[in-house]
Amino acid sequence: MHVRPLALPLATVVVFAVTGQAAAQEDSFAEVERPNSVYLELAGNAFAYSVNLERRIGVWWGRVGFGYAVGTGGDRAWGAPVLIGRLWGDGPHHLELGVGLSLAMHPDDEEPFLYGSTSLGYRYANPSSGFLFRAGVAPFFDPAFEEDPGIWPALSVGWSW
Repeated sequence: MHVRPLALPLATVVVFAVTGQAAAQEDSFAEVERPNSVYLELAGNAFAYSVNLERRIGVWWGRVGFGYAVGTGGDRAWGAPVLIGRLWGDGPHHLELGVGLSLAMHPDDEEPFLYGSTSLGYRYANPSSGFLFRAGVAPFFDPAFEEDPGIWPALSVGWSW
């Protein structure tokens, strides 16, 4: 795999973590009733669709996923996003913000490549039924700035336990 400069995404993660910690309340790591989630995301951080597993610790979350896409010309690609983030809000309604990296591969490429992934959106998590709904945008960028950044819409439905 070709190693590209990762200074910007790593700096973003550090700044995000430090500012989040500085603003965190005492209960930011409090136990969550349903800390595990699995959901299907359309578009978002891994192309056309992805299956994601997420773990929450208080207002913080971490996620890994696997996505696959087939283009109209038969082109195929896969992606594997890894993100961390934070939630703001009370009850079942939250604003979420996340940052991370996605590993992707296109059959025409000889090697997989990394791109920076972010997540900004609304989250509804029903504490009694476990139903999870997410809607937002997933801006992405090439850490080496060889390609223009872009924004994917993101829509997710899943379940928490």
